[in-house]
Amino acid sequence: MPLRLLSFLLLCLVLPARAQVADSVALDEVEVTAQRWQPAERTAQVTSIDAEQVERAGAVSLADVLESHSSAFARRYGPAGLATISLRGTSAGQTAVLLDGFPIANPQLGQVDGSLVPAFAMGRIDVLSGAGSVWHGSQAVGGVVNVTPRMARGRLIGVDGEAGAWGERTVRLRAAAGPVLIAAEHASGDVDFGYTLQRPDGEQHVQRDGAGFERTSILATARHGSTRGGLLGSISARELPGPAGRAPQDEQQDDTSLNAWARHVRQVGGAVVELGAMAGWADLRYRSPGLDIDDTGSTRTAYVEATYARPFLSGSVDAGASLQHAVATHPSLAREASETTGSAWANAAVSQG
Repeated sequence: MPLRLLSFLLLCLVLPARAQVADSVALDEVEVTAQRWQPAERTAQVTSIDAEQVERAGAVSLADVLESHSSAFARRYGPAGLATISLRGTSAGQTAVLLDGFPIANPQLGQVDGSLVPAFAMGRIDVLSGAGSVWHGSQAVGGVVNVTPRMARGRLIGVDGEAGAWGERTVRLRAAAGPVLIAAEHASGDVDFGYTLQRPDGEQHVQRDGAGFERTSILATARHGSTRGGLLGSISARELPGPAGRAPQDEQQDDTSLNAWARHVRQVGGAVVELGAMAGWADLRYRSPGLDIDDTGSTRTAYVEATYARPFLSGSVDAGASLQHAVATHPSLAREASETTGSAWANAAVSQG
């Protein structure tokens, strides 16, 4: 077939398709926000998970959500044990986990236990898979996980719960009025199950126990004008079963944490100034009767930050600074340990039109 005739036929097929008019679709209102953890000009991939996806997944913790809806890796140490979070092959200490833009890693451990961050408190989760160390230091070499807490949307009073295998039970309560939301959750489970071992002398049935857990969490958030804030607390007790095939040693770990934060945004001339502060408290108690150990480690943290953003010519300029102070006590430490860190950053973007 001559080349000109073939080109004419292809053109005839394409033109009618281009002439079609697509049906219009009305979309719901979309809220777009930007924070320091997610600069407007970025090259890293960001995955967003909304509250509806979290509920459909039936997730109990942050680790559960990230495993099923993102590229983040949750390494679990037993059915009721620690669950660390990492991105892009880095360690858990190189992945920043934020609550409303504030870092919540335990200063003593340098990481976040994803099994203790309750899923019911999450309004949205954004996972930035790419280096964010310019904004968050070495804790964000692999990426950033930012949890935006739930906020009140109208009036609401609700109670729900669920039950599963191995004695798992969960009960949740939510109440909202105006700009205030209060939510609570209680979860527990025996995590006792049986399995069969293949031995040279035959099969042996083993009952796996000593991995029960119990956790109570509470979330309170409020918004007033350009100021928002909240409180997230959790009390958890869990058994540590030890190696498979061995009887439980009655080891147990108790975790207690409380984070309170607030943010204020103000227009100053043509610029946007944002001020934020968070105070955190965490206790970790480890008990092992067989080893005669009963140790409790405590940390106290205070974090403040300020950011400034202003349009400039055909782009924008934003900058900020942060300061964090942490204090830790533990029987293995000769005296109280403290650490103060600070950082400053600036970013400029120019758009070509």
